[in-house]
Amino acid sequence: MRCFVALSLTLAILTGCSDDGESPEPLEVKDQTFNVALAGAFIPYEAERREYIAEAIAGSDADVLCLQEVWTQEDKELFRDTAIDAYPYSAFFRDDLDTAIDDPEDQQGEIPPTPTTVPCPELDVGNGVTIAD
Repeated sequence: MRCFVALSLTLAILTGCSDDGESPEPLEVKDQTFNVALAGAFIPYEAERREYIAEAIAGSDADVLCLQEVWTQEDKELFRDTAIDAYPYSAFFRDDLDTAIDDPEDQQGEIPPTPTTVPCPELDVGNGVTIAD
């Protein structure tokens, strides 16, 4: 969502400026987010869906399109290359599970304490059934 927030703020600043002192016409921007769900074995039919997803991205009429769950570098490059005519500007980040966390702050700007237990040690699913880690 950072790409949307930063873009929206930039557009608001730019559209608020005018050389003649008059208020400019509002600029309408259509933005979308698309969870492509390419998460390997966790999502069925990943390989069969990949090309259709690339075509859908290239055919989108959004001005700004943010993608979620594009895990591999190959998929990032496929989507960028397929949609280059519709989206000549793109940003994606080269990272993997070994990429260091460079912003550990939470939503309040605080660094949370290091966990001392597993996130979900056990879960009561009802009917006397408990799932333990």
